[in-house]
Amino acid sequence: QGLAAFLKAIGYLIPLMDAEYANYYTREVMLILIREFQSPDEEMKKIVLKVVKQCCGTDGVESQLH
Repeated sequence: QGLAAFLKAIGYLIPLMDAEYANYYTREVMLILIREFQSPDEEMKKIVLKVVKQCCGTDGVESQLH
């Protein structure tokens, strides 16, 4: 419950940040999002997808392909 609320909140905060900070925090939270997407909890998966969508649509967030 607590993690889901945190992820929702960060999904709304990152788009409000300056580009440099948005990119940094998106990279940091992405590790958690990837881990939680593997969860069997369908509600958590929906939250993760929404947060990813919010973060990816933010100016300054860059995709890094390795």
